[in-house]
Amino acid sequence: MVDKKLLNYMYNLERFGIKPGLKTISKLMNLLGNPEKKLKAIHVAGTNGKGSTSSMIATILQESNYKVGLYTSPHLIRFNERITINKQEIKDDELTKLILKIKELIEKNKLNPTFFEFTTALAFIYFANKKVDYAVIEVGMGGLLDATNIINPIISVITNIDFDHMKYLGNTLKKIASNKIGIIKKDVPLVTSERNDLIKEQIREKCLKENALYYNINDYKITIIQSNINQQIFSFEKTIYKLNMLGEYQIYNACLAIKVCLLIGLSTPIIKKGLEKSFWSGRMEIVNKKPFIMLECAHNIAGIRNLKQFLNRNFHEIYLILGISNDEHKLSMIKELLPFAKKVIISKAHYKGMNPKKIAPLIKTNYQIIPDVKIAIKKAMNEHLDIPIIVTGSIYLVGEAKELFS
Repeated sequence: MVDKKLLNYMYNLERFGIKPGLKTISKLMNLLGNPEKKLKAIHVAGTNGKGSTSSMIATILQESNYKVGLYTSPHLIRFNERITINKQEIKDDELTKLILKIKELIEKNKLNPTFFEFTTALAFIYFANKKVDYAVIEVGMGGLLDATNIINPIISVITNIDFDHMKYLGNTLKKIASNKIGIIKKDVPLVTSERNDLIKEQIREKCLKENALYYNINDYKITIIQSNINQQIFSFEKTIYKLNMLGEYQIYNACLAIKVCLLIGLSTPIIKKGLEKSFWSGRMEIVNKKPFIMLECAHNIAGIRNLKQFLNRNFHEIYLILGISNDEHKLSMIKELLPFAKKVIISKAHYKGMNPKKIAPLIKTNYQIIPDVKIAIKKAMNEHLDIPIIVTGSIYLVGEAKELFS
């Protein structure tokens, strides 16, 4: 196991908060010998679907017998989940060595990196040391000033742009988009699934300015053949694909991954196999069948609407276990799900969770407060109501729930 003191040292870097900018990460990368320059990277930004899309791309590349690094955030249970090669988490002893190495460097040079800057540096040096063929890198927040934006990728990806992290990115879609499109680099192709006409124009203008080829998967023919609780089948440019990840929105993430892999030069049969093997934990993940329990990291309004679409297709009523992070604007998410809820348990993630008493006044239906999500799930299971139990609202809440079934 990784020494708890070392992990706590990293987590305590959160005291520096979120400091958008590339100055500190650039200094740190220089001290480490600029490992990011050795990586053949695919850079993935967006509001929702970043992790799923990144995972699909990585799985397809692995199916082609490449050695593939994948850097995502946050983790659900273990920090090691953030940094993987061919689906294998970074080992504890290797993680320990790299934490110590970076810690020594920043103390010697009097740097004050944020937690995310530290972990980004850790991922880049690990992937460079392991000589991965490709590194799929998920943006932490935004794009332009995100620590991951020191890379010069071979392809950039923007899933979609919606309201999230407004405190840092701005309170209009135009401002948020201006930040996220900051990952678009000179002469580097950009693939997006954005549908909003105004944002598409922003993206196109940025691509034109940077001489970056622009691909929007909505300009191609996409047909949904089947989308239900068991499997999704769809066609992209008349080729049929299967996907075992649930939710119609995942089809569009899959099309992004397909287009990226076609640009890289992978064959259609390999892409098909990779997609069928793709999985992303905590995203419409069925963890129990009797009773039916599904975990979904719908942590913003766009994510909740994707979940609502799935519920509309598959269920008339649900047992909702809900907990949201401590952002007042996220209270509006709750109203989207209440029409489905026969019963509600308001819970609370240990980290960044909102006090259930703040949520309770918005819920008019049959509810109770059980702060511990694991106790809440057991309570719902024991009631034998024969309706699906849906756990959602916060990535951290889902992470705690996942521990029950891992």
